[in-house]
Amino acid sequence: MQAAAEGSEMSDSSMPSCSSYGCQNYYKPWNLCQCNEDCGKHSSCCGDYVAQCAAPAPPPPGPPAIPRTGPYKLNWEAKGESFFDTFEFLKNDDNHGAADYLSKDDALTVGVAKAYGTHAILTAGPASKTKKYKRTTAKISTKKNWKYFLAAMKYSHVPFGCGVWPAFFTLAPNAKWPYGGEVDILEYVNSDVSKASVHGGESCTLNAQATQKYGKMPDRNAMNYDCVTKYPSKLGCAPNKWMKTGQAWSNSPGVIAMQWTDEFIKIFFFPEDEVPEGFDSDSPEPDTWDTKYLFSYYPLKESGCSSNFMQEQQLIMQVNFCGDWAGKVWGQDRTCKHLISGCRSVDPLREYAPAQDCCTQFISDETQIHKTQDYLSERAFFNISWMKVYQQDEQLPGQ
Repeated sequence: MQAAAEGSEMSDSSMPSCSSYGCQNYYKPWNLCQCNEDCGKHSSCCGDYVAQCAAPAPPPPGPPAIPRTGPYKLNWEAKGESFFDTFEFLKNDDNHGAADYLSKDDALTVGVAKAYGTHAILTAGPASKTKKYKRTTAKISTKKNWKYFLAAMKYSHVPFGCGVWPAFFTLAPNAKWPYGGEVDILEYVNSDVSKASVHGGESCTLNAQATQKYGKMPDRNAMNYDCVTKYPSKLGCAPNKWMKTGQAWSNSPGVIAMQWTDEFIKIFFFPEDEVPEGFDSDSPEPDTWDTKYLFSYYPLKESGCSSNFMQEQQLIMQVNFCGDWAGKVWGQDRTCKHLISGCRSVDPLREYAPAQDCCTQFISDETQIHKTQDYLSERAFFNISWMKVYQQDEQLPGQ
């Protein structure tokens, strides 16, 4: 019955429109264009989507943000055997790839999430037994969210490799993407480089001169520092001093940290033998840190960006596969494209063809001919000592 239903929908594809497909609540890969609220994010909407289904409106402005001041104090942490207790395990795949995200119980049973006294592991697991063309993995998000904070993660290994799409980022759980804002602290695919970036729906273009305050930081997205995001034409802003591949990040253990205030966002990296002592004592002082560790800077207030451009954020970490980035660009990667033959790079937002997609075939490896399990076991995992979030006290009137 399911195949017949899908077949009937595919027969409508001769007239790809929302008037023929109907307005929907989720992505349907067999449709040639989409009629759900996320189609604007992926630039896959049918031509009559707005007329038929109405595009999502920005959320109403929230209450004025209250600045914070004084020393940073520990607000939240994840470490040791209880590492995963303060996280939700998410199952949604928003990137139309080869990830079978597991529930917490399943993730712990299968071994894609493991917590020890000294560290935690988030890793690629075996090929899915319940979903074709998928591999088990995990996506976790903090149960708490914050407005203005200092977040840090100490790691000894991060995922990398062909078909792998790791990410450590923040997202607004109470706002429709991208209007609540997003900060990609660490994200990359295949053997490409990582670049920190900010995404939003409300107008915000960084002051190019102010962005260079701590060193030359070109917009690596080539968007002239425009942080508004609407794929594929508007990518968000990405001022970075330098970039490096996932393997290079993994070979450089240490602490990556993000500071968000009412004036700016800063992203730092500290090699493991140069980590500020304040993290051990839970009294970090980012104003005293050498700016040589700062590699991405967003002067929001000086650029005239609204305080509502970024709403309360939660931390998210995932080990993703293929989909509308890693799979789409597989054929452009000089390392990955030679790993498998008899296939092609597929953009899953344009067609549903996992059986022909090189990335999906390599990652799912249902016949085990590519020895993908061994490949990923050596590469595709986070090894995390701890994550912490610090906040300052709210600034009271008259202070």
